[in-house]
Amino acid sequence: MLDKNGVEIRTGQVVKVTGAFFKNDNGLYFVDNSPGDPSWSGHDYCLKKVCRNGRLSSSARNICFWPIAVFTNDRTKNAQADAWNREHSEIEVVTLPDMSGVLGYFREKLEQTNSSIQRLIWNFGEKNEGVQREKTIAAHYENVIRFIEGKEF
Repeated sequence: MLDKNGVEIRTGQVVKVTGAFFKNDNGLYFVDNSPGDPSWSGHDYCLKKVCRNGRLSSSARNICFWPIAVFTNDRTKNAQADAWNREHSEIEVVTLPDMSGVLGYFREKLEQTNSSIQRLIWNFGEKNEGVQREKTIAAHYENVIRFIEGKEF
């Protein structure tokens, strides 16, 4: 998917969402998962809030999906918000001067995946299907880290 300027949205990038129906949905996010990621089965983008200084947000409502998903207990408000977001909301890839928070997040995910790989190898052996799947996910996180560091993959 492309942002409003024609830039392809990828895992690890920082994006700015504007024009959303609920003001909490507007803001800076980093792309946690994209369609096609080996650890993601969704057809949308999973976004997590990030502060302007590059620090990850610790707010309670720090996750958003693109296209924006609306979840309320009022069917009318859901329809109204969905229609508004389709017409008015925009997403744009932006750069932050300090990407260390996002980089640390993906390094931690890589570390957790590598620990999972070790456990699976000990339990099931190197050729196990689960081990191979986790290795694919680890390679994906390594590529995302290289992308964020500016070493294009």
